[in-house]
Amino acid sequence: MIDHQPNGLQENTTDGQSPDVLGGLLKVLNDPTRAEALSDILRMNPVRFSMDPADPSVVLRTNSNGTVERGQVTDDGQFVPAGRVGLRGS
Repeated sequence: MIDHQPNGLQENTTDGQSPDVLGGLLKVLNDPTRAEALSDILRMNPVRFSMDPADPSVVLRTNSNGTVERGQVTDDGQFVPAGRVGLRGS
């Protein structure tokens, strides 16, 4: 059996400073383009989904070219544009 417990004093990598997690999060939220990891994620999957603040029953899909489509998400997680809600593909 491998013991995963530390076997001595651990080095303090913050030099006595507490990391500013909330400050870092606020920087990312204020300007996501400056966060390298978030930029990588957006490059890999540039399509984003959000709720319409004016109508929470509507899902907004922002495409990589900046266009926004209104629609719904089905029970199995598929986005259906507003003009085709209720229709199922074969």
